[in-house]
Amino acid sequence: MVKEFGEDLMEKIIKKDAEESTWYYFYSIGCTFCKRIEPIIDELNDEGNDILKLDISHTDNKKLKMELQNEYSKFCGTPWLINADTGNQICGYREKNIILQWLDGKDIPTPPVPTSLYPKVPFHGVSNIEIKKWKKLYEEWVSNNKHLPNLMSADDILLRPRPKSDPPKLPVSDSSEENLKIFKESWNKWMNKNSHLPNLQTADVMINRMKQVKDMQNKDMYTRNLENRISQLEYKVEKLLNDTEI
Repeated sequence: MVKEFGEDLMEKIIKKDAEESTWYYFYSIGCTFCKRIEPIIDELNDEGNDILKLDISHTDNKKLKMELQNEYSKFCGTPWLINADTGNQICGYREKNIILQWLDGKDIPTPPVPTSLYPKVPFHGVSNIEIKKWKKLYEEWVSNNKHLPNLMSADDILLRPRPKSDPPKLPVSDSSEENLKIFKESWNKWMNKNSHLPNLQTADVMINRMKQVKDMQNKDMYTRNLENRISQLEYKVEKLLNDTEI
């Protein structure tokens, strides 16, 4: 005979599931490592975990991130995973086995970080004086950051393609058509001057991709969170049924 459980127990399960999770995953649009870690987060949520996905382009999420950083004196860009109750975190991309350790209550050490900002690489075509000046600054920086792995030599860095100037700043997703037009004109001029750089994308491609990502987020955010919670509830109920004595 299957062991029965009453409505009170089911209400407790549903109430517990309705409580907001304290496992947070902060991400940003265009973040390469966020794109790599997101399928892992989805997989873990499908397995019954409850990691909330928070886009920092939303004001409330950005404010929450800053509050947690101040509370626990931990600072990270994206991706950033943190337990709001304990402050245990993962800063940056990690494989699934490491994230499981975090979910198990461990605080994952942050990888080595530089002691200061990386000296900005000089633009293509600058004078030899500027090159020598940068090399000196870079060598000093390397001397202070020997703890970092796989540091390149100054000469190797200078052999890589470099722009002749900074590119125009990408407009925000809700920019007016006039601002988008201004960006396109500026980008096309910059692109023509930097045709030596590989794999440059047109302004239209960049803007369309930005709009697509934003539209997808707005449409899917509510649906995905709801689906995750339903899936988690089903998992918990199924687990309870499987654990019930026959």
